[in-house]
Amino acid sequence: MSTNNSDKYYKRVKDDNKHLNPLFDIKEVPKRAYQLGLAALCLGVGLAIYDSFIGLYVSSFLLGCFCFAILMFMYLKHNGDIQNLTISIICLVCGMLIGSAWLEGLDSEQYLYFFPILIAVPVIVNLKQTRYRQSTTYIAIILFSFTVTLLIGRYVTHQESFTHTQIEQLAFANRFLAICSTIFFAVAYIFFEEKYIQELT
Repeated sequence: MSTNNSDKYYKRVKDDNKHLNPLFDIKEVPKRAYQLGLAALCLGVGLAIYDSFIGLYVSSFLLGCFCFAILMFMYLKHNGDIQNLTISIICLVCGMLIGSAWLEGLDSEQYLYFFPILIAVPVIVNLKQTRYRQSTTYIAIILFSFTVTLLIGRYVTHQESFTHTQIEQLAFANRFLAICSTIFFAVAYIFFEEKYIQELT
């Protein structure tokens, strides 16, 4: 295959490269940060509406601020004002979960969202081309935020007032969405790995 070939799965490579770098070297990899942002935005909007519906207005407002921040980060990335959208979104999501623990405690089980975020790292990071330090940094941020969330939720009195029914409804929604998100990112990772292997053979 010619090194000057360029199509959906390949791009022109430098002279010192021995071969073309398939799927994990195409432009679709950086676009996954936008896809992660859209997923977080849709999830945030849905949860904000749900929280408002069950009467947790402060939590709904926090999620609304989170959605606005996601939009701003995506807009800034589109204009070239920030370089790394992935770490911006990961830090924002982790910060939101820490804030939720401070607001709701651990009873709402919002800490479960750290699992799909952790699974998402291999999907949104170009592990075939980037240094492992980048992915290690993302994982360290997630694990640190997870620990902080547990500590705040356990030892800090939550600020949101809710009934037993409200917190059960919110915990069920968080549990369901976190499990579905984890499965989605796991399947997505397997899919991209299979595509990568197919392009190598």
